[in-house]
Amino acid sequence: MLPQPSSGADPTQPAPSAVVPRGPAETPPKGSIFVDARSDLAGDGTQQRPFSTLAEAVAVAHPGGTIVLASGVYHELVHIADTPNLTIRAEAGATVWMDGSVPIQEIKSEGSHWRLPDQAPDLDRSPTYTRGAPDNRKEGWRFVSPDYPLAADPSQVWLDGRPLRQVGARDGVGPGTFAVDGRDLLVGDDPDGHDVRIGTLTHALVVDAPGTRIEGIGIRRYVPSVPDFGAVVLGGRGDRLTSVAVVDSSTTGVSVQGENVTLENVTVQRSGMLGVQAHRAFGLRILGGHFSHNNTLGFNMAPNAGGIKITETAPLQIRDASIDRNLGVGLWLDESVGDATLYRLSARGNSLHGVLVELSSRVKLVGCRLTGNDGSGLRVQNSDQVDVWNITSLTNRRAVDYVQDGRTPGSSGAPRVSSDPRIPPMTWRIGRSTVANSILGASTGDAELAVEDFTRSLDADDLGMRLDTNVYRRAASPAARWTQVWTRPGQDPNVYTSVRDFSAAHHQDVHSVEQLHSKPMTYPVPQPIPQDVREAGQLPAGPQIGAF
Repeated sequence: MLPQPSSGADPTQPAPSAVVPRGPAETPPKGSIFVDARSDLAGDGTQQRPFSTLAEAVAVAHPGGTIVLASGVYHELVHIADTPNLTIRAEAGATVWMDGSVPIQEIKSEGSHWRLPDQAPDLDRSPTYTRGAPDNRKEGWRFVSPDYPLAADPSQVWLDGRPLRQVGARDGVGPGTFAVDGRDLLVGDDPDGHDVRIGTLTHALVVDAPGTRIEGIGIRRYVPSVPDFGAVVLGGRGDRLTSVAVVDSSTTGVSVQGENVTLENVTVQRSGMLGVQAHRAFGLRILGGHFSHNNTLGFNMAPNAGGIKITETAPLQIRDASIDRNLGVGLWLDESVGDATLYRLSARGNSLHGVLVELSSRVKLVGCRLTGNDGSGLRVQNSDQVDVWNITSLTNRRAVDYVQDGRTPGSSGAPRVSSDPRIPPMTWRIGRSTVANSILGASTGDAELAVEDFTRSLDADDLGMRLDTNVYRRAASPAARWTQVWTRPGQDPNVYTSVRDFSAAHHQDVHSVEQLHSKPMTYPVPQPIPQDVREAGQLPAGPQIGAF
């Protein structure tokens, strides 16, 4: 079931569970600094007399040192500024949460609601990445939807671990909701006998130092505004998160702003706007992990909401990640992303496209599963050299969708093209792309695959597209009228109701076949995947059709 846009979860429904982080089994190295939030001693960082806060440990840590956290809850904002190659990890088997919330204090009953006097934190409500600036004016490019005008207010209240939905005025406060009333908070549920918590801290970790490693901890209930970028901000070269869970952040969970950063087996769930944001994150790797149920506050899907959005980055590798049930695009590569490879990615049940490649170049999708997205499984917009090998894209609006609009580099109102020499050249024109060895179909829209130019100036036969050895799986009563849409200049595109007719007209998909529903049939002999792609993705040796 897709998430519904709302300023918080439906209080009648259980929230999706997050992975509970656990500390790694390895014994910490000699000289490690120890921290235990339950300690009431004046600690010195030894295992016998641990510090009580992570910030104390960071302040005395040496380059290359290790900090070990005992099980517990740490209400902290920690800045790692200038200690390189520092490791922060949970104790073996420990459950560690950095928590940005505090329990409520004074309560006053006021009939149908309860007042929490002087407990509303002072938070920034800027709706864009520019602090203090108003929302964008361009139609379709505003962060905040008029249907959910409070999305940019990061205020959050939780009742027994469940987020309450914010309303704009006292009259709207009822069960499952809260409102900000000056310096006070109003809640619509009787707090007596319940754990009611208020988000007060904007960040858990802000990392500027290179080589920082965070391992085996959880981060929850932080309240960053949009210009705060995220509950976790990684700005150091070679920083790494491993087996970290970031849940219930008011806007963005993790922001990557440094080079050669790795996110390994990271979970980001229930962020108010976006799970992961990355900009100029050259060499970013996302290895495994789960990114789901993000944009709970109902921000507009454009310019920046959903699962993962990455801009002006090359190279990029995403492998074995699940990006599911986000309100918006699952994975969005936008504005000068290049030399990107997506291996065995799963994007399911997102409320727009599973994967969107826009204004970018040199992207490969290999062995991916894209299913049940409300938009296209894969949408490629104004991007060239986007190759598709061995994907399974079923029950999306379109399985694979290459589209061209009127934007060109340098055109009025268009974003700038990156001048960084690490970014490959950007043509902003579809073409020079391969789709092979893939299972495509059961689409809910008008076509299974499309190459379509909305300006009606391009001829798909001249774009260097290469389609072959695919299986077009047609539903028993297909919603999609066409197997292929093929653009032509000056008029509506060519459309085809069978692979055979399309192949005869354009010499594409020559060895491809149609499959009625899942009726057994002989698949085409698959083409070999390029050796460099196979080796980099650690792919199985034998050729096959569809996702691995």
